Amino acid sequence: MRYFLFLLLMSSCSSLTPSLPNMSTSIGSSTPTTAVGAVMKETTDNIWQWVILSIVLVMFFPSMREPIRAFLSALFTVLRLPLDHIIMLYNQKFKNGKEEN
Repeated sequence: MRYFLFLLLMSSCSSLTPSLPNMSTSIGSSTPTTAVGAVMKETTDNIWQWVILSIVLVMFFPSMREPIRAFLSALFTVLRLPLDHIIMLYNQKFKNGKEEN
């Protein structure tokens, strides 16, 4: 309940602040023109939606904190494995700054 009141207070405060002048700058088209750009935009949007959903879940249901933490821990562990392998190969090849043949 306190989080809901906090959000309500923050949203009401934002309506009291003076609006800034419109400083629109044309950087270019924001729509992706390639297939890779479209996939990147969709992936980024999905990640932000997941982050917002996680924050809301943790705020209103504190019991969801542990499953979300466990998921993130498992995700980053899996992402770290290839890097650990690369570091191991690098250390095997260059020990103490000398290249082994």
